[in-house]
Amino acid sequence: MTLRSLAEPVAGEPRPALTLAHTDWLYQRLEIVGPAAQVTAFRQAAADAGVIPWRLDLDRMEEDFFLRLAAPSPGHARTLSLDGARLLAAELRDAVARRHALAAARVGQSSVSSFDLHALVPVPAEILQLGPDDPDALAWLRTHWGNTQALRHVLAATEARQRRSPSSGTSVFVGRQCPPRCPVSRPEREGPSTGCWRWPGRSASI
Repeated sequence: MTLRSLAEPVAGEPRPALTLAHTDWLYQRLEIVGPAAQVTAFRQAAADAGVIPWRLDLDRMEEDFFLRLAAPSPGHARTLSLDGARLLAAELRDAVARRHALAAARVGQSSVSSFDLHALVPVPAEILQLGPDDPDALAWLRTHWGNTQALRHVLAATEARQRRSPSSGTSVFVGRQCPPRCPVSRPEREGPSTGCWRWPGRSASI
């Protein structure tokens, strides 16, 4: 088997999402330039909760918690009885459910994230139902967002000095931990992957 055969999908089969076990977060600076009204509209549209409202498989999650507590990895002794492990797994499940519900409730209501990909290119409901670990969900994110997680630690700043013309504006988004790819940096000709390109007359650089 060659590297070429590994890289190419079998005919008729979907190409797998290219994802790392751990996201390679990198510093990015994204600059949006265009007519002031369009830049303002973009900033408003991009701001949201910074949360992907996945449907979580809480039953599977609870079972995973239990198995890890009841059968620790080699070199670690079990410190709980099976009943204790089951009880703690249920409590962890409930805590995850509460936290996720609170976060998901902020979608469309909060602007804590100044550059929210789910606000610009929403994940379809049928993809959200698959959950964050499903291969098809990861493939959708990779295709439409360019990465498989919501952006983190994004800051926004508007330059006071106008560039190009009196009617132009600049938006600068600085991400301290952003993946190296993002749909806003793709050219408009790439079609369905660029749902956030709805502001003609505006340019972006990253």
